[in-house]
Amino acid sequence: MNPKMKKFLIGLASILLAVALIAVAPVSRIVYGIYDANRTKTILKQLEAEATAPQGEQVNDFHKQAYLSTAQETEGDKTVEKIDLLVLTSDSGYELTYYERTVNGGSAHTSEYFHMTGSYTRDGNMLTLEPGIGVLSQNPEGTGFTHYNAQYLTAEEAGGEKLRDEVYAMKYASREVALMSDGTFVVGGQSDAKDELPAPEGRRVYTSSVLQGRVTYKTLVTLEDGTYYLYSHATNSNNVEQTTGSLFGYGNYVIKDTDKGIAPDESAPEQTYDIVTGEVGLGYMYANNNGSHMQFDLQSGSGFSQWLATSFNAATPTFYVTETGFTVKLGALKTVIEPWGMYIPSADSEEQPQTQEPAGESIRLEIASSQEGKPFILYLNADGTLTTGWTNYEQTIQEGKWTVTDGALVLEMAYEYTIAENAEGGLDITVNYGQMGEKTYTLTADQVQALLG
Repeated sequence: MNPKMKKFLIGLASILLAVALIAVAPVSRIVYGIYDANRTKTILKQLEAEATAPQGEQVNDFHKQAYLSTAQETEGDKTVEKIDLLVLTSDSGYELTYYERTVNGGSAHTSEYFHMTGSYTRDGNMLTLEPGIGVLSQNPEGTGFTHYNAQYLTAEEAGGEKLRDEVYAMKYASREVALMSDGTFVVGGQSDAKDELPAPEGRRVYTSSVLQGRVTYKTLVTLEDGTYYLYSHATNSNNVEQTTGSLFGYGNYVIKDTDKGIAPDESAPEQTYDIVTGEVGLGYMYANNNGSHMQFDLQSGSGFSQWLATSFNAATPTFYVTETGFTVKLGALKTVIEPWGMYIPSADSEEQPQTQEPAGESIRLEIASSQEGKPFILYLNADGTLTTGWTNYEQTIQEGKWTVTDGALVLEMAYEYTIAENAEGGLDITVNYGQMGEKTYTLTADQVQALLG
């Protein structure tokens, strides 16, 4: 990025922040994304650092860190498995996840799930956490969940709902967190290390985010023992403080370092990447639709894969991860992945096909549903992007791309699909929405001509 562009981005970010401070009231709602004002300051600081860095130098002044505490309690035929995961994504932003699974005989269920994203301050190996937005789901007996969506800062805003700090206090008795030399953490305790601890050895944290529309943060943590943890946290497109989707999953992984399929960027040979391939795992999915709580207890491979596809655009846990940054080159398109970032691949081919520019016409396809005025949609936009899902559930709405490749329509999106010609000279596009079933959209012959040229 050239200096002029960097200065422009800094100025633009400042203007957008100023507009937000004026337009959003009361003061308690002056937040940016899900990291609040501290996250905004961090972003602006990073942009300023990049603007003053020598041309070509990559700024990466924070090593993402993961601290993990696990426990297992057994009583008779009942075993309770506990996972406590603290991730420091920046020098001021944290993501805290608690997952509890109860196994009783031949059955298992998620008995508690907590995820919160907020800001922190650090003094040596002691952190002070500021509660942010998140969710708490409790199901101790396996008979039904109770949910709390933490999104409010004041009692006036909350109404009958609970505040952020109230939801945090329902899970943790203290905001003081001690980092331990063995890579664990203790809430309300004291650190056993004198010198400030670096990132735990052998653990890697990779992130990807969408900061427009439905703000979404995706994180992958790989441990030295071959275990991975992942989560995706999405917010309401009309209210970045409200959690609409929160996925947590875990399983085993291996690193693939041969036959990677993406050629390195010749201009930056020092940039490298690995492919993390994971087994289908277990986990939990929380969703919120217009204030209504929903849960999906992912105790089978099929359920896990479905929500992985919805939240990560991946049918299997396969991620291109990088500590140095790298450039994805697919045909004429380039995507720059920042250090400690990840790229979630679609069906990349070693032989690059011939891709046409999108036609200058948007196609909007809708299928009526059982909910009046809430259709299933497939929007093929003139700029080559697409939107699809069920408008009755915001968390199912996914973004993607469409292209004309070797004369055929190709879709890139989270859902599986098939395309077949019909008797009228058009195309039938059948999209598999998982638990919501398959829906078939029909393109007329004229629409096909408009898309394919």
